[in-house]
Amino acid sequence: MKKKFLALSVFSILLFGGINFVKAETLPASDDPFWTIMADLSRPDDASCQAKTEALLTSLGLPGGTERAAATCAGVAGIMQMQTDMESSGVTTNLFSQEDWHHVNGLYFEKTGYGKIEFSSEIDFMSYDFMVFIQTFGERMDMQQDEISLDADIVESLRTAGAILTMYNVSNFVNPEILVDDGTDTGGVVSGLTYNADTDTITFNAAHFTSFKAVEKGSSKKTKKPTISKVEYRKYTDSDGKEKVKVEIRGKYFNKKASIKLGHQTVTKIEWKNSQKIEAAFTLKKVLKGKYKNPATLKVTNPSGKSKKFHEKLDLNQLTKELS
Repeated sequence: MKKKFLALSVFSILLFGGINFVKAETLPASDDPFWTIMADLSRPDDASCQAKTEALLTSLGLPGGTERAAATCAGVAGIMQMQTDMESSGVTTNLFSQEDWHHVNGLYFEKTGYGKIEFSSEIDFMSYDFMVFIQTFGERMDMQQDEISLDADIVESLRTAGAILTMYNVSNFVNPEILVDDGTDTGGVVSGLTYNADTDTITFNAAHFTSFKAVEKGSSKKTKKPTISKVEYRKYTDSDGKEKVKVEIRGKYFNKKASIKLGHQTVTKIEWKNSQKIEAAFTLKKVLKGKYKNPATLKVTNPSGKSKKFHEKLDLNQLTKELS
């Protein structure tokens, strides 16, 4: 699923404090008065938003109530624009037809030709936790042939919500099984698996969200060694002003809990996209410090201990000359 699955235009500008909603970390704190309004609305486009926001601003003694309330409500209502972004990416959902977003049941997201996720539990979509999650949803959810993954670790209630997953247009299996995090399901996460060879679909229950991959039964007994086919890297400056190296790694059989090293430095941040893509960040200064000599060797190691080094070393000296 492309990163454009959901645009980050969830909010425009919320004049509660002049906040420009661009990244999840810029959301108001969980105890901010803003969430009092969200808790009292049934939907993002709730017609009562203006009056309720003005009343709250007045109670807090903040000036410009009408103008601020209008900007706040326009930002919240902007969430509804996500429907267009999703549909343009081939994604359909019943979220936007819900009357009460605090109590959403039977919610599903379906990616044309790839699969469907239907939540088993009721979900509150007007909460702080969900808004943190939804702003990076496009990066956290991925559907490919025989594979569905959703990284919901930042929101415990979503991670453990459980779901019914359906994979479309799967490979020609004889007796499939589902790998969990690219390994044998030893924790009983998957249950009720059914395979329909006539319709090329696999359906199963998932106790919680993670990465699921369909394979021929028995093929997972030997843990596969990761492979690296392509590596791209660049320099950037983080929010603290530190120079970092971002490395995008493509290949196969990447475990969700894989470790990555660049030279002698362990990754400072890792974003596991799926079993074929990982993005990692390293502190440039630390990588080039000490006895280490450029160019650097990139190494990916799965929890099984099996590892793979990229056949080309990364020349990091050139990054010191690039603009962030």
